[in-house]
Amino acid sequence: MLYGKKAIVLGARGGLGVEVVNALTKEGRINTVMELDLPDFDVTDSACRAEFRLKHEHDTWDVIINCAGINRPRSIKDMYTNHIIDHMDANILGFVEFIRGSLPKISKDGVICNVVSTAATWPMTNSLAYCMSKAAQLQATKVMARELKRTHGVTVFSVSPHVLNTPMTTRVYEDLPKPLSPGAQEELERLIQPEALAELIAFIVTRPTQYRNLNGCDIPYGAPRQ
Repeated sequence: MLYGKKAIVLGARGGLGVEVVNALTKEGRINTVMELDLPDFDVTDSACRAEFRLKHEHDTWDVIINCAGINRPRSIKDMYTNHIIDHMDANILGFVEFIRGSLPKISKDGVICNVVSTAATWPMTNSLAYCMSKAAQLQATKVMARELKRTHGVTVFSVSPHVLNTPMTTRVYEDLPKPLSPGAQEELERLIQPEALAELIAFIVTRPTQYRNLNGCDIPYGAPRQ
């Protein structure tokens, strides 16, 4: 296990991110966990990313876990271009730029875990922008894995949970038209607990013998209704 190592968790103050931090620090699995989230850190802000790199120019990181993301439901007829751009910025572009700027600081044989979603391959009503951004996030993970393993010795993999029981999910369901469709109601009744997924992520990223074999893989966690 990676006792005494350092990790960064993006999106660390809400939902899954909080549980990931708790799981990493449990029993000293990771020595230092840097929690990055709003309002102190905005992964979509280039100035904020540059300030972080300058502040930590002498640090190295063994684990980076991306839990940051947004989903603001909107029907296609009510959607506008900036709505799509906001999702792409928060769910993929900010993460890609953060990794690009952090490459010199990621230790050899380090690991990057990108939390995606079943929405990358499973269509969701009123969530075109979200599904688009998650599909891009999944493909970005695979491209990073293909390139960074060769150039930097870094393992990159993703985990794609189905609907998690988080504050973001609560807000999404509050914004959906009422009454909920039978399908949406069924999904609401089978939410996944984030602490269970966090334990799985922590187990994998603290065991190099496990994650080295996962480069380029996407691990599904839960499944859409059939």
